[in-house]
Amino acid sequence: MCHGCCESVRVTSLEQFIKVCREWADERAPNKNEYITPWWRGQADAQWHLTPGVYRSPAAIRTRRDKGPFGLAEERRLLEIFKAHGRAVVQPRPESDAEWYFLMRHYGLPTRLLDWSENPLVALFMALRDNVLTAREPKSDGGPPTCAAVWGLDPGVLNRQWHRTGIFWGDDDAVRGYMPGPLSQDCPIGHSVQPVAVQPPNSNARIVAQASRFTIHGWDRSGLDEQVEDWSWGAEPPITKLVIPTCCEGPVYDDLHRIARVTQDALFPDLEGLAEALSEAYAFKLG
Repeated sequence: MCHGCCESVRVTSLEQFIKVCREWADERAPNKNEYITPWWRGQADAQWHLTPGVYRSPAAIRTRRDKGPFGLAEERRLLEIFKAHGRAVVQPRPESDAEWYFLMRHYGLPTRLLDWSENPLVALFMALRDNVLTAREPKSDGGPPTCAAVWGLDPGVLNRQWHRTGIFWGDDDAVRGYMPGPLSQDCPIGHSVQPVAVQPPNSNARIVAQASRFTIHGWDRSGLDEQVEDWSWGAEPPITKLVIPTCCEGPVYDDLHRIARVTQDALFPDLEGLAEALSEAYAFKLG
């Protein structure tokens, strides 16, 4: 079990991974009329919480028990700098701060957004790639490297916590209270304390290729998995975790390439993604 709350499953092959994802998705859909496709997130370390980048900073960790917003001024500053420099290179150009905000996260800047995908194989790729392509170092206590993990999320159940049927859109009025800067005082979601599931604008090729979705987090700095433990669901919590043992990461990643054709250049359809894919293929050939 992971964190004493959601189910944790050990998977050792691509075939088993697909089977487990399918079974969990089917369990979440007793009423097909209300069914929303699950979302998936890959993390290189199974021990990491589901915490967005801003709240993984040392300052946020030191003060995580404090109440109220954290890092909003820094987020706003990053957003303004990103917009100022990005206008010259981004096509098509985002039309709103919300679009810039999602794009900013997609290019790696720390925000209160947590990346997910509707495609579990994309999440599996994200979980495994760095572990497979870089030397795995033992942990500081001398133990073996930790396993990778893919988390599953039922976004419809998460949003029903806020009496919302379906997914929030990035330009919904309710999402305004989560944007960088002063939080809206008229926000209908408890003054933007807890995460909600949001559909981003499809304004970028990477977002489309990766079937990207996001949870946007509010004032609570703990991980989504930790917050779920504290909420009353009346049924199963809306998350699960699939753990890939270190010894299986290489074979599973290889099958993602050979069988599923999930590759760096397919998920990052630009020159940077192509260059990384070619570098990876060349390194394997030399190896």
